[in-house]
Amino acid sequence: MVNKILRILNSVYEGWTVEHKFNSLRNFKFDFAHIRMRIAVEIEGGIYTGTGHAKTGRYLSDMEKYNDAQLRGWIVLRYATGQERLITNDIKRAIEKREKERIEKEKLIEKNKTA
Repeated sequence: MVNKILRILNSVYEGWTVEHKFNSLRNFKFDFAHIRMRIAVEIEGGIYTGTGHAKTGRYLSDMEKYNDAQLRGWIVLRYATGQERLITNDIKRAIEKREKERIEKEKLIEKNKTA
């Protein structure tokens, strides 16, 4: 499963890592991360059986993790097992969002240089 998702991600945009620790104080890790683009992909296991990520304690911990990630500037895309077909389009949209942000930032820097 990991290799399949990694192949999907790298086919859209290369440079993904597995189990990236983004908060060492809380030991928070992403299933998959593109560190430079600050995009993460999480596969939520156990949602159909009420185990894994669907357990109350794990679910609450995941909520803290995702909030922390967003406050640190990450785009976090979440999927259930079996939703791999959705990843490609969402990653393309996330990359486009990051590119727009980069262009706007460059424009602002250039504007400040000439002011």
